[in-house]
Amino acid sequence: MRVVVDGALHVTMSLAMIAMCWPWWNLWPKSPQMALFLAGAFWCTACLVKDLRRDATRLSLLWHDLAHLFMMTAMMWMIAGMPASDGVHHTSVTGGTLVIGLILTVILAVAAVVSFADYVLPPSAGTGATTELTGTAMHTGMAVMCWLMLAH
Repeated sequence: MRVVVDGALHVTMSLAMIAMCWPWWNLWPKSPQMALFLAGAFWCTACLVKDLRRDATRLSLLWHDLAHLFMMTAMMWMIAGMPASDGVHHTSVTGGTLVIGLILTVILAVAAVVSFADYVLPPSAGTGATTELTGTAMHTGMAVMCWLMLAH
């Protein structure tokens, strides 16, 4: 079941990230989007707790769980930072929201480096070469999109 839910969350997150690049994204109501990614964050937290109870020594797996939790949190941050549609595609990242965004961006960039290191440095204690490469791509993409949102 975990593989199915993880896969569904990844596909949904990928589609949402693509859609966020277009002005019509703001026409969609925020509440269902926030609820979906909040549920995703709870799912990632549950996976982290389960993995901690099973084997707290597998740091790569725990980092993997944490990185996914931060990705779900970043999705909520991005959605919250996009104002209602007024015909102009812009963001409203200031104050505490800016600090949170910077922290999430740094964490996602570090996650990209860690995922790539898990791929490059054998033997990998991670979840597999394909998973590490896709993790690198996801974390990099999320960090870049967060950074662009901060810079906009």
